[in-house]
Amino acid sequence: MVATDLDSRFTFDTFVVGPANRLAAAAAGMWRRALDLNPDNSTIRAKIDQLGAAAGT
Repeated sequence: MVATDLDSRFTFDTFVVGPANRLAAAAAGMWRRALDLNPDNSTIRAKIDQLGAAAGT
C-alpha cells in the first residue's frame, strides 16, 4: 500500500477517540510524533513494519 492509496478522510485530525480505542490512539500519536521529529529514523520505521506484520496488515 502506498500513502496515496489511503483515504484522506481517515486522518488523526478526524479520528474519534473513545474508551475502546484510547490506548491505541495514544500509541499511534506517539509513533507519529517520533516520526515527525526524525522522519529518516529507520529503527522507528522497522518497528512500525513489525507491528503491522504482527497485526496482519
